[in-house]
Amino acid sequence: MAAAGVAPASSWTEYTGYVRGVDTAGTGTACTDPSAPGVMHEDVRYIRPLVVVNYSGAAGTTEVDFFSVERLGGAIGTGDLGDGAATELLEDEYDFAGGTYGTTTARTVTFTPAADCTIEFTATLEGEDIYPDSGNYAGWSYSDGGADVDIAYCPSVSTTYFRHVLSKMFTATGGVTLSLKLKTIKNPSNPSITLWKSYMRVTAVKK
Repeated sequence: MAAAGVAPASSWTEYTGYVRGVDTAGTGTACTDPSAPGVMHEDVRYIRPLVVVNYSGAAGTTEVDFFSVERLGGAIGTGDLGDGAATELLEDEYDFAGGTYGTTTARTVTFTPAADCTIEFTATLEGEDIYPDSGNYAGWSYSDGGADVDIAYCPSVSTTYFRHVLSKMFTATGGVTLSLKLKTIKNPSNPSITLWKSYMRVTAVKK
């Protein structure tokens, strides 16, 4: 995937290849453009490096320094990921500094995927006075222009400090902006909800 039929120079040379998805026949040529990644055979379950040097009795000695396998990050259309690459990434970290909230939208983050995709959503939320059984809620929802859709809410009773990890997968349409909302809902007879810190990560995996 990284190189084929090459003649390395006498100095250190780095080769990088890209792969995404599977097919009935895997790619057998070098795929060095993130916008045009190769594919693995549909029966692949594990991968390992393969280096064939001095093929057919070619003279010389080849030194190999290291291998790395990495999942791409960054934004599509940047130097890290070409326009046709497989993923987009959005991260948001916010310090509420112990602010108190009633029934409101405490934070909104917008994200517009470049193509139809599956959204892998994860978030960590820290705060106090969340007890769904008594009507105090905190969690994330999203809207693509219509009504808000719940993503995930803190599930357990926490009258003091809490730290919840939330996650969910859902589909999104390319070019349509998502409004991701951290919402609090307070029962009038309960104390206000205290928020400390929020971390949210969205990975858009292209179909």
